[in-house]
This record gives sequence, structure tokens and C-alpha cells, in this order.
Amino acid sequence: MGFSKIALFSLFALFGLPTSLAKSSEEWRDRIIYQVITDRFAVDSDNTPDCSFDDSSYCGGTWSGIRSKLDYIQGMGFNAIWISPVEKNLEGSYGSDGEAYHGYWNTDFTQLNEHFGSEDDLIDLITDMHNRDMWIMFDALANSMAIPGPTDNISYSNLVPFNDSSYFHPYCWIDYGSNNNTDIEDCWTGDDNVILADLDIESTNVADYLHEHIHDMVERYQIDGIRIDAVKQMNPEFFPNYTSAAGVFAIGEMFSYDPNVSCSVRNYLDSITSYPIRQGIEFAFNYTGAAFEYLQEIDTQFQQACEGQDMSVIGNFLENHDLPRYTSITNDTSQDIGAIVFLLLHTGIPIIYYGEEQRLPGGSDTPENRAALWNYGYDTDANYYQTIRTAIALRKQAISDSDSWTTDSHSYLDYDLRHAVVRKGDVLGVYTNYESSSDNVTYDVSSNFDDGTVLREVLSNTTTTVGSSGALHVTVVSGLPQVYYPEASLTSFGNFLGTATSYSSASASYPSTSMSASLSSVHTSSATSSSKSSSSSSSRSGSSSSSSSRSGSTSSSGSSHTITSTSQSVHTSGSSTSTSSVAVTSTAYSSSSSSSSSSSIESSANAVRVSILGVAAFIAIVLFI
Repeated sequence: MGFSKIALFSLFALFGLPTSLAKSSEEWRDRIIYQVITDRFAVDSDNTPDCSFDDSSYCGGTWSGIRSKLDYIQGMGFNAIWISPVEKNLEGSYGSDGEAYHGYWNTDFTQLNEHFGSEDDLIDLITDMHNRDMWIMFDALANSMAIPGPTDNISYSNLVPFNDSSYFHPYCWIDYGSNNNTDIEDCWTGDDNVILADLDIESTNVADYLHEHIHDMVERYQIDGIRIDAVKQMNPEFFPNYTSAAGVFAIGEMFSYDPNVSCSVRNYLDSITSYPIRQGIEFAFNYTGAAFEYLQEIDTQFQQACEGQDMSVIGNFLENHDLPRYTSITNDTSQDIGAIVFLLLHTGIPIIYYGEEQRLPGGSDTPENRAALWNYGYDTDANYYQTIRTAIALRKQAISDSDSWTTDSHSYLDYDLRHAVVRKGDVLGVYTNYESSSDNVTYDVSSNFDDGTVLREVLSNTTTTVGSSGALHVTVVSGLPQVYYPEASLTSFGNFLGTATSYSSASASYPSTSMSASLSSVHTSSATSSSKSSSSSSSRSGSSSSSSSRSGSTSSSGSSHTITSTSQSVHTSGSSTSTSSVAVTSTAYSSSSSSSSSSSIESSANAVRVSILGVAAFIAIVLFI
């Protein structure tokens, strides 16, 4: 007699998490996340359905489709995937809003979205990922449920289990310009086509169910982490018990460009997505006004606003499903690739939105920023794919060489309107916002490396030697970034950089396939052992104050710039606020916002003991049958 997949998963879940222990913030530091819109990433057959650029209906992407492209994702070096919400959504098409292909119009917490596949398909995806040491991040919905409009005909009868108005805050449209937190947290979003009714998470009945739901989902599907949607619109007091019930790393979507607003929930969550840093990157590389001065200033403000909190697990991103594709902000490839490389090597957990590696176009609104990737192809030789691959490989190299690299402070050795020199550990980046058609620009960088150190510029695969007093002569070609790392550390892994490629043309060029492929292959083994513990949509609001502080000489349009070494160090690790795994039951959830290393060790040991009991019980059942 055999067992179904879900029966086997349920049996394991009954006794804990034997296939993969709950992942903590410290373990997530080493991860690089690839975000997909499930319906738009890949289909599970050779037949690719039509899906126009501005399509707002289901196009056919599935969990099996994601599974079929794991080689493609892992080939860039990603070791975690964030997928769309999995619960059942509102059926039908609703005017200009279209269908619920994105997954955010949930109507039933007890069923999966059948458009994405079967439960077995989801389990197969997660199992395959775990076999590759890739982690799964679920998009968790706890703020609202979807109801067809208009507002004068509201019915809760089709919502499961919250099928009555008593489970929701009273109807009112949210005012994003309000300074009243109650208004933002309790009022509703959506429009007359689709209404997102705001759940009363202060209600014990509602909160208890949501706690139990996320706990059961984590155990049932062996989830490694969750991204919580719309946390700005929720009472933060809800999160400690909710994340404790989940027992895994939790990152919240805090949609605000104001560092103080963004950091206001950090005491309640392991992490947040960093909208302030994202805005700084956009302004810097697109050369809008204050540029790199603004990036340095907003970075510093963000660190100060989150003082005492662990910044090494902040979720950094350039694109996502709520924002324009960066290609609609700048059409210059050098500015675009500079922003991506900066993001991948910055402090925090990098998040790359599907299609960035193929330079997908996308306008300023949905659904144009959610195009079907199969319309553009999965070219592993594409310049962006290869450059992302190289930058991720270097990040893994740095982590492999230093247990503290993820928590090390990064320093802006110099910055002005047109360039920044940033060092984090042994990674030194020289970034500019010059266009790909620009003339070469020369900098004399005070690198803080020892005299005579041989550095390899990994994107062009060339070497240079540090001069007296740490001086480094850098020539930026066509506006492309320069990223340096000690040659001695790279060669300890062998000559894996491949054939050198120079940036000799006026237009942007990128690393050769052989170089990037070799880099990635060397670090495959590094990825499988990267879970070391280190010692150390909705509202678009926020401020964008420009910074006038400068370090060194201001860049002009000349060909040579001498950099003075006025270093700005940005600290990244503070008192950890991670809500690591705790023991939970279906009736009570412990609220814990921190844990000592000894309790973490004990928790892991208990999990192992419970896992062994689970396996033993399983064997006993099989023998009995």
C-alpha cells in the first residue's frame, strides 16, 4: 500500500520539519532571491500561450513551469525563489482590473489557486528546490480579502472562512495621504471593480485563524521563508505572534520611501523590503538631480532610522511587481547594469525580479511590468544574464572567504553627482551614471588595499596592481561599473574567470559566457554550504530629500577625476530582532521577538529529536501496514 505525496508531507509535518529545519534570519543572509509572478514566468509545456504586453488575464504560468526552469534560475546563482501567493483567488474578469493572475485577490484560505496547478505540482516544485539547496519563499496574505464591487453591493458570503462583515474593519476607503495610522491600517483598498476588504486582525478569532493558517502552511509545504504583503496597512502588533507561528524568516513589504516610516516596523519583523535604498539607486544611476550624493545620504538615513537592527537581512531590489521596470526609467544599458551590480553586491539580501536578466521592458503601471517571460525567451547567453551570474558568483566568493562579509559595514570611499566608490569587505566597486555612449573617465581611487595587492576587475576580467598608499588607477569605459577583488583569493579556486573580455567599444559590452559560466560553476558547491550563522500594493508614499553633502571633488564632464579618501562607513549589524523558530501548537502561539544563540541551538536540537521521532513513527506505520 502506498502513500500520496500530501499524506507523506502531512505525516512529516505532524512530527516537525524533518526534511528542512526552519530557516532563521542569520541563515537567510547568504541567500539571493529571484522573484517570480507565477502566471507570467513559465509554462510547463512547449506550447507557449499568447500573452500580450498589457494582458491583465491569466496567461498560463504554473508551478510546474517554474520547476521546469530551475536550471535557468540556478544557473545565475540564485538559491531562493519568491513565488506569487498560492491561495485561491477571485474568479472572473473585472473591468480594467482584469483577472487575479497576480494572486493578490484571495478569497479562500483553505484552497490553492488551481490556475497555478495542483497541490502535487506545488510539492514537486518545493521538493526539487530543496534537493538543489534552493529555498522557497511564500507570499503571505493577511491584510485583506477580495470582493467584487461595487461598494453598494458588498457580499462576504463567498469568502472562506471569513464570510461575515464581523471579521472585517468597517468599510472606508484608505487615504494614503493621511497621517492617521488607524485610517491607513483599518480602511480598505481597491476600487469599484474589486474591493479589498480589510481584515480585523485585532479580533482574536481572526488573528488566531491567521496564525494557525501560516503555521500549517509552513509545515505542510516546508516553506523556508515568507514575504508578508502590505505591512504598512496593518497593525504592527499583529506581527510578532504571526511570525512566531510561522517559525521562519519573515520579510515585510513596507511600501514607503521614508526611512523613518520604513523602519517603524523593524522591531516587529525580521526584515523589510528597502524602498528607500531602491529610490536611492534609481536616482543615482539614472542621474536625476542629487544622484550618488542622494544614494549615500538616503543609505545613511536608513541606517540611522533602523539603528540597533540587523541591516544585513534587508531586502534590496530594483524592480518588483508594483513598480515600473527600470528599462522604462532609463534606456541606457550602462546605467541599468550598474544599478543591478550595485544591488547584488550591497549590504542586505538581493532580490532580482524575473526578467531583469533579459532586460524586459515595462511601463509605469501594471500589467506592463508583469510581461510573460516566454515571449522574450530564456537566453542564458544574454549579456544581463551573464553579468548577474558573475556578480552573484563574486558575492558568494566574498561570503565563502569571510564569515562576516554579510554583516560587514560598507563604506562610501568617495561619491559625488556622477560616481561612487564603495567598499564592502574585499569587494571594491566603482560606479558611475555615465551613459554607454560616454567617453572614458579616469579616476584615481584610494582603495584602502595594501600597496602591491593585485586586484582583478571581475566584469572585464582584467588585473591591476594597487600603488603607493592604496592608490588604484581606474578607467571607466562606456559608463560600465568596475568591481575589484583580490586576485590571490580568486586564484585559490583556480583560474575560473576564463578568457578576458575588454570594454573597448563605445557601446556597453559585458563579460563573456565562458567567464561567467566558470565563475558560477565554481560556486555551485559554495551555494550548497552557504547557510552559515554569522556572529554578528500598495501605498506609494515617502519623502525624497536631496543631499548636499559631498566628499572629495565634484565630478565634471572632464576625462580625469582625482578622488580623495574621505570615507563614509555605513554599519550593518545591530541587535538582532529576528523572530526565530519557536514551538507552536494549534491553540497557542508564543510571541518572541528575539532569541539567544543558546536557545537557537536548543531549538535546532529539539527539531532534530522531533524529526527522528517522526521518521521512526513513519517507519512504524509502514511496517504496521
